[in-house]
Amino acid sequence: MNSKNECKIFTIDIEMESIENDSFFLNNLKNVCEIKGSFAQNLPITKIIEFKSNELLISSFKGPIKKGIHKLNSLNNKNKKDFFNFELSVKKEYLFCLSLKRLDIYKTSNFKLINSIDFSSLSQIKNICGIDNEIIIFTLLGQCDLFIEYTNYKHSFFTQKIPNAHSKEINCLCLIVNRDLLLTGSNDKTIKLWNILNQKFICSYHGHSLGVICIEMCIDQEYFLSGSFDKAIKLWHLDKSECLRTFYGHESLITCLHVTKYNNILSLSNDGILKQWDYESGDNQANFNLKQERITSFTILDSGDLITGTQKGNVFKWSNKTSSASRKNQILTEQKIKLCKSCSIL
Repeated sequence: MNSKNECKIFTIDIEMESIENDSFFLNNLKNVCEIKGSFAQNLPITKIIEFKSNELLISSFKGPIKKGIHKLNSLNNKNKKDFFNFELSVKKEYLFCLSLKRLDIYKTSNFKLINSIDFSSLSQIKNICGIDNEIIIFTLLGQCDLFIEYTNYKHSFFTQKIPNAHSKEINCLCLIVNRDLLLTGSNDKTIKLWNILNQKFICSYHGHSLGVICIEMCIDQEYFLSGSFDKAIKLWHLDKSECLRTFYGHESLITCLHVTKYNNILSLSNDGILKQWDYESGDNQANFNLKQERITSFTILDSGDLITGTQKGNVFKWSNKTSSASRKNQILTEQKIKLCKSCSIL
């Protein structure tokens, strides 16, 4: 009798663990809803970020930044609807909104504008990232210089310029905050690692045959991914400066990468096709695309749902999860059958 009771406890523990560790998968996705309050037609969605639990921040090209859960509303920027991108600071306390000639900085606790910086005397800002209330790092369109601005976001103290950080235009930035490091990707086909505190170059990563478009850190911060015009995705070891694996399968340039909390790798190419990859083997596990609209941006929520934005300005929510109750019942039934079989000989 005691043996049977121990078996029951053991199998229930396995069941609960398998539910909690069930990873995201692109297969069998169902459209849950269209996020209302989307953007004007023919304004492609450029970025989607989960700001809080299921609360989204979304931008379209030359449109307003919008936020919301089931319905999107514009930020308090009535006369400023020409944004094309945005970025959150590391702790999500500040929001940087980019237009062609202006940077607007919002405090996310109330989404009030705290500063608007005019860049009309410079080229358009292309990339930006920031450490809360300390540093803004940015690059300019068509340029290979890197700028590190020391600021409290209301007042700029001084700007450090790293001239010719790359030999060609810089396309992307990626902060590694817990180590005060920065990764930069460029049209010169390389990725470079920098120390933010002393602005010193550390090392380069070579392997792409064309320019690097996007960089994404893995959960453990020891590895990162890069996507390129060469249609390949590469997995790198941060400290060893070596490419560990290359993921082939896209037929167009890579525009966006995402690593889930389960280390699922998802990638989006310019033809609107989403792919999921096995972290260990590099195999392409699943694909997803919309027949009528091209996907231009996506994110995975902490809940495991997929959010996609399209070239027509529409935003959709997708899920492949059965209800937790039905999933638990299914696994419990399977475990009870196994339990009965295993305990029948006791």
